Amino acid sequence: MSKVADAVVIGGGMLGISTAHALATQGLDVVVVEAGGLAGGTTGNSFAWLNATSKTEDATYHRLNRAGMNRYGDLAEIFGEDAVDHGEAGEISWSDPSISGSDTALTERAKQLIELDYPVEWLDAGDLAKLEPSVAFPDGAVGLMSMPDRWLDAPRLVRLMAQDVERLGGTILENCAVTGFTRDANGAIASVETYAGTIDTGHVIVAAGVVSPRLVALAAGPAGPYIPVNGLEGLLVNLPPDLGGGLARHILHPPEPGGLHFRPGDDGGLLIGAEDLAGFLANADEATAIAHGRQQLLSRTLKFLPDLPATEAKLRASARVGVRPMLEDGLPIVGPVDGVAGLYVMATHSGITLGPLLGDLVAQEIVTGAMPEMLAPYRPQRFQQL
Repeated sequence: MSKVADAVVIGGGMLGISTAHALATQGLDVVVVEAGGLAGGTTGNSFAWLNATSKTEDATYHRLNRAGMNRYGDLAEIFGEDAVDHGEAGEISWSDPSISGSDTALTERAKQLIELDYPVEWLDAGDLAKLEPSVAFPDGAVGLMSMPDRWLDAPRLVRLMAQDVERLGGTILENCAVTGFTRDANGAIASVETYAGTIDTGHVIVAAGVVSPRLVALAAGPAGPYIPVNGLEGLLVNLPPDLGGGLARHILHPPEPGGLHFRPGDDGGLLIGAEDLAGFLANADEATAIAHGRQQLLSRTLKFLPDLPATEAKLRASARVGVRPMLEDGLPIVGPVDGVAGLYVMATHSGITLGPLLGDLVAQEIVTGAMPEMLAPYRPQRFQQL
């Protein structure tokens, strides 16, 4: 295959497909190159919590995530409400008086969110029992609900956007790795080499998660810029609908030190994760680590969901590993790569919340040549000054 395109997007996850969709909507002929299957990497192995609740330390970044959440309203008009919204809205955290500092931590969280004008609501014991009748709340617990939060069937939305890219004249290449780049006499991007052949283009957007630094280095050469994107493995456990269905109605964060969280699964079952299992594969046999992590997550969840059949759950629960892009300063990288005209890179560990918004902003910059103000804090050049 030899093809000419206005833009090539490398990566078929939420970031890449959102960007391709925005470019195609602007009338550009776009090609998406994905080494595996659409949403087969981080996007398909994510807890997919659409929120700004967990981003309170940096007000500018919090506002970016709020704008990212709002962008889903536009997508609902295109693809339908059920494509972008599932189950009961809201995330619920609660305190446990028997855990030292639990009440204080929840109060501080509420204070931060209220100061940022994020809609939250205090819940008493009766509210908690009504909203989540299957959860065993401790005596004296109070809850905090972040009302705007949602969860998303991210792979489904990615597939819908990809279909629309093709309807708009774009091309989706799955199971097609990038093998190299060519540059013209001025050092600008000229083409992308892939397993399927050469694609001549003047714009390449690298949105390939933890693979992005390697691809940027392949395009830019040894003198290329520093792109600090590392990977951190996380484990998710899923229970089928006949076991976990109906046990959780919202996104739930119990008061336990390991950051346990669970929500309804995309298939109507139950999806479980925990913050303290991030990086759990380090220096460990993968199969053993997954089996141990799976049993650990189920045991911890049983403390809060006593109606869950323990023995059957441990026999039938499935587990999957996702590698989350982690940025050196915790903030996104979005912008052109110095020294290689036409090369753009974007990466974030909040790809579900921010994907559609960042895709729109990147498309706007490519079409107009002007940087959207919202992207100013997140340019890759900030790392060259360290």
